Amino acid sequence: MVEALPPIDGCRAPGDDDGDMVEKTGLVDALRRALIAARVQAAAGMRREALRLAEQVRARAEAVGDPGLQADALLTVGRMRAEDGEIAAAESNLLAAIDVAEARGLDDTVASGWVALATVAARLQVDPERMRERARRAQALLDRIGDSGPRRATLLNALGVAAVAEGRHAEAVRLHREAFERLRFAGGPPLESIRTLQSLANALEALGRHDEALARFGEAQRLGAEHLGPRHPQRARVAHDLGVLLLGSGEPGRARELLEAALAIWTDTYGSVCVECGRAHSSLMGQASAEGELGRAEHHARRALAIYRQVLPGDHPDLAAALVNLGAVLHWRGDFAGAVPAYGEALRLQERILPEGHLHRAITESNLGESLVALQRHAEALQRFAAAEPVARAAGQPGEELLLLVLRNKAKALQGTGEVGAARVALEQARALLKRDPGRAQELAEVEQALAQLPVRAG
Repeated sequence: MVEALPPIDGCRAPGDDDGDMVEKTGLVDALRRALIAARVQAAAGMRREALRLAEQVRARAEAVGDPGLQADALLTVGRMRAEDGEIAAAESNLLAAIDVAEARGLDDTVASGWVALATVAARLQVDPERMRERARRAQALLDRIGDSGPRRATLLNALGVAAVAEGRHAEAVRLHREAFERLRFAGGPPLESIRTLQSLANALEALGRHDEALARFGEAQRLGAEHLGPRHPQRARVAHDLGVLLLGSGEPGRARELLEAALAIWTDTYGSVCVECGRAHSSLMGQASAEGELGRAEHHARRALAIYRQVLPGDHPDLAAALVNLGAVLHWRGDFAGAVPAYGEALRLQERILPEGHLHRAITESNLGESLVALQRHAEALQRFAAAEPVARAAGQPGEELLLLVLRNKAKALQGTGEVGAARVALEQARALLKRDPGRAQELAEVEQALAQLPVRAG
């Protein structure tokens, strides 16, 4: 262990340069062994112990003055902090590793640093353009050193995760499949293969290929059982994403079991305030809502938001999503006055990080408008619907559900302001949309009833 190594000053024999070199070499070798031990601990899921040991090696390496070891230690610490969701600390360590390695021409370490930075940006959705720039740098270095193995696969996975976040699901499937084949051909680490299968499953599910997604999750679970301990955080990631899939396919009971198991592992590994824990609470909020347990849903929504406020940058999209989730639960519970500020904060954040005309912004506008209608603040609500409606129409089929919701709530707001004729037009447009889907007879009947209840004369 690093603690057992002698102090730096004690490794020098005054007046004996050869002795100094021997002692320093011995210390550097011991530090390298300790760094390897830290990586082994991390792979086994012992995150806290691994990070503590790696940080000790980093501090000693800087004092010894060995640039290669220093860069390697910084890279290791940066990767571990990225796993823990500590974005700022991870990026600081990784960029420092690249600086040290570049100064000494250590292309291999520089390439690993850029691959890790691209992965951080993709997985945590920091900034799409920053992610692409990092990926370009990583790819150029991998091309230069002729690396086509596991690191190339890791980069492909980062690109695939980013593609899913941007809605390019077919491209993501292609990238993750290529990554998996590279790992299988090169005998890559099982941990990266498990991550690849998990990401591939998520991309397949996004394309509606449910059975294929389940099969890939099954493969990831089998590999995890073979190569990782039962409390390894990567097994929790697979369980979490499988739980989300099952929730979406109508199996909330099984989903809850998997999501709660994932949360327990992440809490044990990282503590109760971590990015992964926030994700689990957000998913459990959805699961509780699906079961009609709105009190439990609000608990998870508030926990997710509190965690994200502590661990994510102030302009992160997951923070906006957590605010929207809280607003939705409060609305469902009848706390419309509480929902409005949550939606309002989410919308202000989305206006900073999403382009004008983005569907997520329009959804939040619509949600805010619905809560304002419930508070009888009809004129304010109409402003929100006016912003959301053109975006929903421009989106075509993906925006139809939002458009239907906007039209029905807009009709209520128009009635509230006495504009009965305009309310009738909105309801007639909603009726036309519903008539195209035979499976929505109940909603069509509700709209027909609302139309029949309108005064004959326009107000």
